[in-house]
Amino acid sequence: MNCIGQNFLNWNDSSRLKFWSGDISTKSLTNKVVQNVSEINKLVDRVGIRVVTNSPEFIDCVSNLYWANSFVIPYLESLEQGDELNQKHIVQLSINKQIPQLITKYSHVNDYGNGVVKVLIELQSENIKKFNEFTNLAIALSLVWDVEFPVNWPHQNVDQANLPTDGMTPLRLFNFFIDSQSKGKLLTDLRRLTVRELCFLVDTPISINEHLYAQQVKVKSLNDFGKLYKIIPYDQSRINEKIYDWPHGKYSLIKIGSKNGGICMDQSYFTSQVSKSKGVPSILFMGQGGSGVHAWIGVFMGIRGWDLKVGEWRSEKYPVGVSLNPQTWEKTTNAELKFYLQSSGDNPSTSRGKSILAWALLNQKTDRFKSLIHYSSSLMPRNIEPWDIEYNWIKENQFDLKTMGRFWSRWISNFKGEKGLKAKGQMALLGIFNELGMSEDASSMSRRIISENKTGRFDLGIAVNLNQIISLQNQSNWTLAEKKFKQALDDFDKSANNGHLFYNLIKPYIDNCMFHSKREQAFKAKELSGKYIKSLPGTILNNDINNLFESIR
Repeated sequence: MNCIGQNFLNWNDSSRLKFWSGDISTKSLTNKVVQNVSEINKLVDRVGIRVVTNSPEFIDCVSNLYWANSFVIPYLESLEQGDELNQKHIVQLSINKQIPQLITKYSHVNDYGNGVVKVLIELQSENIKKFNEFTNLAIALSLVWDVEFPVNWPHQNVDQANLPTDGMTPLRLFNFFIDSQSKGKLLTDLRRLTVRELCFLVDTPISINEHLYAQQVKVKSLNDFGKLYKIIPYDQSRINEKIYDWPHGKYSLIKIGSKNGGICMDQSYFTSQVSKSKGVPSILFMGQGGSGVHAWIGVFMGIRGWDLKVGEWRSEKYPVGVSLNPQTWEKTTNAELKFYLQSSGDNPSTSRGKSILAWALLNQKTDRFKSLIHYSSSLMPRNIEPWDIEYNWIKENQFDLKTMGRFWSRWISNFKGEKGLKAKGQMALLGIFNELGMSEDASSMSRRIISENKTGRFDLGIAVNLNQIISLQNQSNWTLAEKKFKQALDDFDKSANNGHLFYNLIKPYIDNCMFHSKREQAFKAKELSGKYIKSLPGTILNNDINNLFESIR
């Protein structure tokens, strides 16, 4: 099936049906994809990339090709020959215009295509009417459940063996949410949420019984989730006894909410799971405050967008919180999420940008690839994905320090609106300057990062200082390392919180002194640090400070 005319894309519903008719073996589909990609490239050469990508048919046509190439073909290759039933399901999915378009728009290059297709087939074959009515929910489930949940879900202080999952599957969760909506148990209409929002709803493997318990918790409105923290008794004895991991066996919501209580990460897990069970997307964050590690959540507030500070202690001066991205299971910060989520991520520009990104990936082995990646990122300036793809491509194809330096310079300019992302580029460029022996540029970049991050994202400024100090220690320049350590304490004494000063500057400095058997320097750092850092008794921070300082005598 050829999807272009003489000087225009020629793609419609009839074209899609013809593409998926007849032989859909991996060989046949591969030939169709290769032929159409080649023909579209010829059209681009005749009329220009912007004319082609602005045509109404472009998104639908490229989504179809990308779906076939990156999802269907790998899935078919994993099947035994002659599996006609699965091929039938594949065709049924593919002729549904929404599926390729939504997958192209919301998938990430690191999604596991076989897992995505497997989940979609399971949901569609069970009940096609439900599948068509709740397509966004089905897509979100496929993108989150394409691989197993990581061992550090929901946080590092619980053993996965204690999670009450009881054989939970995407199909069970799909049916649970639809049944809950029909019974009026949800605070949102799932059909009105985007795939992006729903990914933060279905990213939980807990059992149906856990969800049913959570639905009994009284929450009148979206504004009330912060109040749930107060109904869970804070287990101070665990802090006093330095028991941070969950000690009560099964990590069930009823144990947290009605029997044992918990500490901040348990309170936040409870609140987050209740919100999800009631149809409200949420995110669990862990961050460093003035009293040590703390957990809180973000909640999707409907037309008001995301509130990423539910359960925060406002006096603690958290520079950043870390969560798991439910699609990739990579760590991401609340600052990065806010930067991304506050973009118009579901508008036509994003659909077009993701389609061009898909088009770039279909041309990955051609000399068009790099310019298409740049074009895609220009349409989605808050999206990190095309930048990560380009970075990996540079490493594999044309790596040299100057090329990488130009990449990070462009990165810094593009992400200047988000301090953490900007600093990531600055730190990478700093490393390149050091490697190239450009000492003046390196010193200038170090000063810039520190000065730009003395307040707000002071964690970034502390990180740069620490890297310099550890480097001096490892070079046995203990006098200058000690001088820079004291200067860093002076610089961040007023702006940083006690937790970050201790965990990200004082403790690593002292640990490295002890590693190199420099006990005198460690003792001097202990005495000096006591003048800068204060901690409240009965906090995690106080416990850790005492543990460190008592080890230095």
